[in-house]
Amino acid sequence: MNDGERIRPANPSQYQARFHPDGSLAIQADCNHARAEYRLEDNRLQLDLGPTTLMACGEDSLGSRFLTLLGVANLIFFQDDNLFIDLKFDSGTMQFSPLPELSGWKMNALGG
Repeated sequence: MNDGERIRPANPSQYQARFHPDGSLAIQADCNHARAEYRLEDNRLQLDLGPTTLMACGEDSLGSRFLTLLGVANLIFFQDDNLFIDLKFDSGTMQFSPLPELSGWKMNALGG
């Protein structure tokens, strides 16, 4: 985050974003799943979050925060095979690494 806070999920594979060519996004946010529509123009990313399951995840879950932060995505770029999403208002950056099957991304860290 822009205040220097770094967040790392205990199990990164539970926080995923799968961008599909048709403009849809499948999201795993810990024990919940969500759908979104995305638009990408140049490096600007706009997400419109859609339906989300409402399972009660554990106390240490980052699921709600993960979805909230994805909702304020601003820019997208790649570096060293990782996907980075800068958040609006220079509030932080989400870092994702590729999933083994190369169809999505799992969150590694969130920091400033």
